[in-house]
Amino acid sequence: MKKIVVFVVLVAAVAAYSQRAAILAVVMARGLDARMNRNILASLDDGLHVALCGAGGLASGALGRSPL
Repeated sequence: MKKIVVFVVLVAAVAAYSQRAAILAVVMARGLDARMNRNILASLDDGLHVALCGAGGLASGALGRSPL
């Protein structure tokens, strides 16, 4: 019985791995629709909001060079 369960799980894992691109496309489409259709500004209380794009990246050096 234990061997059958292991075999079924292994077959399911191989099938999921072989179809990972199709599964990812479906999951990403559903997640994108859910995120894009939601209005997050309605859940915020006050009128002061800041959106930072790319925050947390490495800062340039004094001469415009990367610190690395």
